Amino acid sequence: MDKIKREKILRKYVILDGTLKTSLWMIIGIIILWSLLLMIDFNFFLLDGAPSFSLLLTVISCIFFVIYTIYAFIKIKKGPNDPDWQMIEKEVNTVFLDRYIDDDDEVSLIDIHKAKKRADQSDKRFMDKVYDAIALYDIKMPDIKRYVLSLILVPSIILVISYIPEYIGDYSIKNQSVDKAASVIYTLEDAFKDDSYSIYYDDPNDEYLSYGYYFSAYMDYDMDSYITFSVTNEGDIEYMAYSIDVDPNEGIDTNIAYIEDKLAAYYANVKDLDIDDRFLQEPLISDSFKEEMRDLTIEDEVVDMSTGPMYMSYHIYDYGYGPSANFYLSINNY
Repeated sequence: MDKIKREKILRKYVILDGTLKTSLWMIIGIIILWSLLLMIDFNFFLLDGAPSFSLLLTVISCIFFVIYTIYAFIKIKKGPNDPDWQMIEKEVNTVFLDRYIDDDDEVSLIDIHKAKKRADQSDKRFMDKVYDAIALYDIKMPDIKRYVLSLILVPSIILVISYIPEYIGDYSIKNQSVDKAASVIYTLEDAFKDDSYSIYYDDPNDEYLSYGYYFSAYMDYDMDSYITFSVTNEGDIEYMAYSIDVDPNEGIDTNIAYIEDKLAAYYANVKDLDIDDRFLQEPLISDSFKEEMRDLTIEDEVVDMSTGPMYMSYHIYDYGYGPSANFYLSINNY
């Protein structure tokens, strides 16, 4: 066998053996890298689902590593049966045999048998034989580190680069959504700040929240009533709600009047807002609902959902500190 072909065969087995484990681990490694990139996009930007292109690259990379791992394993496993290798092995055994027999001395059959036994490599692992052959022929070892780094870095860099446009696009969308949500939050603040004792809200410019933002306004010092809004990252109001606590001992008609006064006070700040018309519905309590409120006892609850997106409840409860009651009215955008 000529020198060039022999070197090519031996170097091939060294490269396959040196990169087999790396390829196997990269099946898991590329999935972990993709998961980390996905988490970064999910936590810091506005990702809604995995980007299709990066997912496709991950799948292709996994398929490549699986195929390469199987190929390398089979080639090494079947290496001893490769006709080219068997030819090299015979040459190697011959060289080893010649080393153990001195041509200048008279050689007996026993000497030849001992030499053959010392030259025999049948009990060695296949790759050990390959490395022995490389050492015997003084073949320059391939730079395994370069092949290993290529297997790790090339698909990893391609996957990371594929995410850069996704990050840039999501960063732009995030900033736009922050501006939209902040505009709605600040509009609500302007509407309620003069008539409210206290206002609390999530400021989109302070912290981006993937689930949206809440705004609440309280009119009284004891904070027994409030109005709240849920604002999405698209700048839409998802729902609004009125909540008013009353004392059942005051009498139901007194409490109904108190609730209606509070609803009217909050609504006065809502009616002129530039928001979806469904949130501009005046929060009125129907006569039938008032009658059901009058019939309530401790731990009873009445719910009326007969007015489309409006949900209304009145709940009397006692948690061991005396009876309390809460009126709740919400309007949903879904």
